[in-house]
Amino acid sequence: MKNRFIRSIILNFLCIFLLLSIVNPIQADPTVGEIKVTPANPAPKSEVTISTDISGESVSKVCLVVNECNKALGVCYKGRNITMSKISGNTYEKTFSLEYEDVTSITYYINLESNGKWIDYAEHTTKLSTGSVSSNESPGFEIIFVLIAIICFLIYSKKLK
Repeated sequence: MKNRFIRSIILNFLCIFLLLSIVNPIQADPTVGEIKVTPANPAPKSEVTISTDISGESVSKVCLVVNECNKALGVCYKGRNITMSKISGNTYEKTFSLEYEDVTSITYYINLESNGKWIDYAEHTTKLSTGSVSSNESPGFEIIFVLIAIICFLIYSKKLK
């Protein structure tokens, strides 16, 4: 009698487990591959193309969340949620224009819908090409002092002759 009762409980748990696994199969979240930005260092107010490969089942919508930031001022403008298009296989891509002139970088991440839930992936940052050269790399006023020193040397050497 006791064995029958234990068998009945085990059989019931097994049936419930099988029923739940059929009704609600466990699926892994999709994975996002390397995110490619073209051009690698875009300029403010330019066009940017971002593409990535997404592998996994039941991806219903892929969005790109983009923030344009000025790190020197510590300001990020309101983010944009841009829908990406599937261009081939598992590759999604979107070309968009940057909106602000004074930004120094963009931050972005992939947000996708799979199996009725939204998943956010890691945030990335790309520095923009601002067209200005940092003060450590450009000759400044010291070139003027060098030219004055050369001119003074030439004048002094002519007076000695």
